[in-house]
Amino acid sequence: MMKAIVRYYELAQRAIVETAK
Repeated sequence: MMKAIVRYYELAQRAIVETAK
């Protein structure tokens, strides 16, 4: 379960970076 959370956080962070671009 922890791994899933980390993966989701990583995906969200990437989405934020893409939006900030």
